[in-house]
Amino acid sequence: MEKFPQRRVLYYCPLSKGGIADYTLAQTRALSELGTDVTLLTTASLAGAAPVAAIPDLIDETAPIPGPRWRRWIQRVQNTRHNVSCLHRHAVAAGYQHVLFATYCEYGAPMWVGELNAMARQGVRFSAILHDPIRDHVVGPAAFHRWSVQAGYSFLRDVFVHEEIPRSQTAAPDHVRITMIPHGPFDFPSKVDGAPNIRLRFGIPPEAKLVLAFGQVRDGKNLHLAIQALRKYPGIWLLVVGHEAGPSQRGFDDYQALAASTGVGERCRWHREYVPSTEVSGFFEAADLILLTYSARFRSASGVLNTAVQFRRPCLASSGRSPLRTQVERHSLGVWVEPDSQAAVEAGVDRWLRGEMGPARWSDYVEENSWRRNAELVLQQLWREER
Repeated sequence: MEKFPQRRVLYYCPLSKGGIADYTLAQTRALSELGTDVTLLTTASLAGAAPVAAIPDLIDETAPIPGPRWRRWIQRVQNTRHNVSCLHRHAVAAGYQHVLFATYCEYGAPMWVGELNAMARQGVRFSAILHDPIRDHVVGPAAFHRWSVQAGYSFLRDVFVHEEIPRSQTAAPDHVRITMIPHGPFDFPSKVDGAPNIRLRFGIPPEAKLVLAFGQVRDGKNLHLAIQALRKYPGIWLLVVGHEAGPSQRGFDDYQALAASTGVGERCRWHREYVPSTEVSGFFEAADLILLTYSARFRSASGVLNTAVQFRRPCLASSGRSPLRTQVERHSLGVWVEPDSQAAVEAGVDRWLRGEMGPARWSDYVEENSWRRNAELVLQQLWREER
């Protein structure tokens, strides 16, 4: 095990919930356990769960913003400008030389990177976790999107990805070093009576096969395909748990209406709120299969997959080329299907019911994707000698 001398990192996370927030808590803990002095600059909500010293001064960028799209975009940029100013103030006051961003972001970057570039010119070394390395979700004119992507990279020295990927696909400029790190499994506390209580609470028969869709409810998870596929499987129930992405995405009301019109509403259950970490285990332990049917546009790792690994629950998964696909196939963590196809979803369910997945290599996955190794690789790069 590699040891690191005392080093200081300011970790920037303007989020309060979701997979990246969970990732932040796990990674800051691992960095701290290796002897790093980590301070988490974050929202009030996430600060309360932080395993390290935390400063709760940031606006929550996961909070929904009402109004038309243009107004939401302007408010989001204003929130980011506020958060970056907080980062500048704290980093300068405490003399931080290393700042790690919980996630790369380019939206409106030309309007908020000025202070960060000034700090970088003064010797502050910025890095970021690049959870979604292919930045092809265009907001606004294409030329502005390309400018924003480059601005988002302009102040960074290092980015960390979860799968090897050609630099050309990330649009990262040559001055940015790209390093692959593992995405560690999450560790949520287990409850002895969690699974029976969840089934009883939602009126799900003990003998039913239960499919769990967990996390943020948004269009890119193809929940509509799973609902439509339920018509073929009268013995399968669906439990949808999470929070809505916002007014631009289909929400619980839309999916409930679809389930009713499809004739499967009686076998669908809904929990429309964020689940605290102490309650996560019951939902996964109650489930037989975890739904991860992302669209072809999804090219990232999945925090839900890592939670499924903890509870040894197989998944039905789809996406574009991504760490999700690599890990599911390499370690037989479930059934992989082609994205955006109801027929493929049904074929995957058939394979699962017939037990055609092969033995899952849970322990191998956990060993290869530890948070300690994640933190060691990050520290090696942050304090690597200049090229």
